[in-house]
Amino acid sequence: MGEQEEFEKYLEDSKVSWDDLNEEQKKGFAFARALFAPVLNGIASELKSLEEKVALICQPKVDTISSVEDFISKNRLAILDVYSDNCPACHRYNPILDVLSGENGGVAFGKVNVEEHREVLDKFDLNAIPVIMAFKDGKLVDKVVGANPSLSKRYQKISDLVKKLRA
Repeated sequence: MGEQEEFEKYLEDSKVSWDDLNEEQKKGFAFARALFAPVLNGIASELKSLEEKVALICQPKVDTISSVEDFISKNRLAILDVYSDNCPACHRYNPILDVLSGENGGVAFGKVNVEEHREVLDKFDLNAIPVIMAFKDGKLVDKVVGANPSLSKRYQKISDLVKKLRA
């Protein structure tokens, strides 16, 4: 990109155009561009790298599972979200589980829809949803029932479940 195009890019909302500048102002812009380009390019590169890292961390790794038994037995450490598509409170956990799944390698995150797998309710003696259950070596360690209205409390409860698994 040439100096004129770059200048116009930065001043799109301004009434000043490249043609309004005298030669000294154009040279000053060229000098400033040359002086700050390495810094700005470095910042842009760091921002791109940071964006890639955030995208990787926040990439959802919560799988919809078809067999609860297989999910629990194949994963030493597992978090299972028991939900229903018709339950608004159930969907409050989705962003939390997405973030925690990205931050906690070695812990499998899965979800099961009770409308399709009613046997889960009986198997774990559940009478309310949402339920987030933590399993270690195939055994239920703990569970969180219901959706607290506070996002920070929901996050803390699920984060505590993950910590129990790792203990």
